[in-house]
Amino acid sequence: MDADVQGMVNLVVLVVVLLALFGLRMLCRQFLDRFEERASREWPTMEATITWYKLRDASNEEISSHDEWTVRLQYSYKVRSIFYSGSVRLASWHTDEKAARRYSSALMDQKILICYKPDRPAKSLYLKPVEPQNCPMVRQHGLLRRALWLCFS
Repeated sequence: MDADVQGMVNLVVLVVVLLALFGLRMLCRQFLDRFEERASREWPTMEATITWYKLRDASNEEISSHDEWTVRLQYSYKVRSIFYSGSVRLASWHTDEKAARRYSSALMDQKILICYKPDRPAKSLYLKPVEPQNCPMVRQHGLLRRALWLCFS
């Protein structure tokens, strides 16, 4: 019976360590993103056009009964007569599938503000959140993201 208890303790420790590593990875990623944003303040800015999107169901039915969606946008821009593209993943939304698809499709051909690295124009960052016109707002999700944003901005 002591072996069973020890096995459960080891399992709990393993889960806690994995969760801590995942949290550390997320924190490091947020920190590096903020560091890059600050370094990019001197980069030239321009408008880019959203050319493509991919909608992904990010719901976890065990935790939440709400639908959760993420969208990855691809955009294109032109520097010195050469076209480049970049992508950005937007924050998760809690909404139904129909509203998420309507929101995502409304983003097509919208203009967004980006900045690009002068000596490497293929490296770009988007600067403003995208909010399409004539589209119902959906609630953004992520208390941790907001807290990290407050810490690093």
